[in-house]
Amino acid sequence: MNLTLEQRDRLRAILPQYQQKPTGRKRDDLIRVFEAIVWVLTSGARWEDIDKKKYASYQTCHRYFQEWVRSGVFHNALLVL
Repeated sequence: MNLTLEQRDRLRAILPQYQQKPTGRKRDDLIRVFEAIVWVLTSGARWEDIDKKKYASYQTCHRYFQEWVRSGVFHNALLVL
């Protein structure tokens, strides 16, 4: 899924802001994570099929998906788009 700049701005306004940990890997771009989640849901692909170079690891995408569904963030993101 390729979001427009306007859609990306709308998503950034509602996606949770996570603090960067002082050590360890840099956090993945949440827009790319969201795009990967939508790709899995619309393509019927498995989580393991996510292209890590294009999006993020499938483990990261699945973890955010679960968190966002539980908290209602994913539902709100779909409404905003």
